Amino acid sequence: MQERREPVEFGGDLNEMRPGQMKMFLDLALRCCEKRNEDRPTMISVAKELSFILKQSDEIRR
Repeated sequence: MQERREPVEFGGDLNEMRPGQMKMFLDLALRCCEKRNEDRPTMISVAKELSFILKQSDEIRR
């Protein structure tokens, strides 16, 4: 999508996430779409990264 210059839209309330968090999520999602298995993250690392991104979101709300 980035290569084709297509806009990337996120669902939900954008006030819940910072732009940096959105970029982290998008980068993770794009890594999960790599063609080669070796280039894709493992599910455990995806879960850890998602947890990290969500924790940052929780800190914003406090």
